[in-house]
Amino acid sequence: MAVLERRLATLQSKGLPITTAVFPHAEHDMNEYELQPDGTRVDARYSQGYMRLTIDDAKGALHGPYGVSQMVFPKRVNVTWTR
Repeated sequence: MAVLERRLATLQSKGLPITTAVFPHAEHDMNEYELQPDGTRVDARYSQGYMRLTIDDAKGALHGPYGVSQMVFPKRVNVTWTR
């Protein structure tokens, strides 16, 4: 698990409302790539489901599944915020 995923999982375990979606065949920019014979990578497409996930998130309601993404939703925990 990548460092960022571990940090987000820690925050989720503390009750913060964080949802993660990992697209396993994509780079950080959500582009899937094709490996060329010389070893270079060429961006091929956005991961299937990524755009729909982004739109649904902006609307405030997720309605998966979103392609092959692996999603982790926050646990329903009451959180008291203090300053």
